[in-house]
Amino acid sequence: MSASWPQGAPRTVLRRWKRNLLTVVAVSLGAGSVVALLAITQSSAARLVERLSSAEGSVVIAGLPGDAWDVPETVLLSNLGSRDVQSAGTLVLPDTSGAGADITLVTGGDAVRGGLVVATNEGLETRQATLEAGRPFPVVGVQNRDARYAMIGTRLARQLGFTLASGPRALMVNGTQVTVSAIVHDGPTGTALSTSVILTPAAAERLELLPPNRIVQVRTQPASTADAAKAIPRLLYPKAPEEVSVQFPSRPEELRRELLGDSNDLLSIVASIMVGVTAFSIVTTMQIAVSERRREIGIARALGMSRARVGSEFLLEAAFLGLIGSGVGWILGVLLAALVTRLYGWELVVPPMTAFVPVGGLLVGAAAGTWPAVSASRLDPGELLRS
Repeated sequence: MSASWPQGAPRTVLRRWKRNLLTVVAVSLGAGSVVALLAITQSSAARLVERLSSAEGSVVIAGLPGDAWDVPETVLLSNLGSRDVQSAGTLVLPDTSGAGADITLVTGGDAVRGGLVVATNEGLETRQATLEAGRPFPVVGVQNRDARYAMIGTRLARQLGFTLASGPRALMVNGTQVTVSAIVHDGPTGTALSTSVILTPAAAERLELLPPNRIVQVRTQPASTADAAKAIPRLLYPKAPEEVSVQFPSRPEELRRELLGDSNDLLSIVASIMVGVTAFSIVTTMQIAVSERRREIGIARALGMSRARVGSEFLLEAAFLGLIGSGVGWILGVLLAALVTRLYGWELVVPPMTAFVPVGGLLVGAAAGTWPAVSASRLDPGELLRS
């Protein structure tokens, strides 16, 4: 009898496959969910970083003091004629305080609250905004120096029912008439322009809506963004470069690390729940196994099998259940992540850490099987045989 039992953990698990199937499925689902979440999160973060790096990853935002509004755009940007600078221009986006403007049609109607942007043609180009209709701001000459020119975002235009089918038209901004030259669609990564009215610096000054600071956005070569950011204050505002504040995006690897850091807490919670479900399933299965094999254990103990040997067999079975379940789950998780990333057109990124999921399943299985193994080793063979 001692030669026929124990038969080894793999053989014992396979011999009772019907009872163990649900446990393996539960462990597989838990491990697969964790692997899929990790892979999908990494893949989406990589894709987002790629988009941000290509669209905004090379934009430096420079904040100049208020008297910089007196400097013409061409003069202000003249020193930026570097091969590292692709485009630059004034663009002051709506602030977070909720300040904006009331926009109405000249013919009347309900006012629509919109954001207030102050920009030049160069600033809109740097933002990669496009004109849905109309033309860029005209060059203000002697004959039209007092003209109040504006553009309007696409979403705001739809709210007002405003079109430029017959050429430039007028709108009322805070009760003052402005000439709208274009309807603007925001750049690939923004929405602020779509819900705003965009004024030239001259128009904003005449409407007493000029922001206290002048913001200049500079698009550079991605590889030289950090170096350009150091030189921009001196180039834009040489008389007092220390008064210029500069912001530029994180490097792609830093941005990716930040994005993944935000999701790690959620993944930790999910992983903890999955580990708990896995441990509970294995404990339940092994307790049932001990109850079913009480007579078998009694015979083996009567034939001289030690308590340690009996306990180790149940411990190995539990560990094998965790290993096989988490191994299958790893495969399922990678396949699910591959399907999702393929549907969204992302590159599949499987974190190297997921290779330890089967090992983790083995350890969780062993830990969960400890109590059933101890229970099996403490059974009295005489009492088992009598029963």
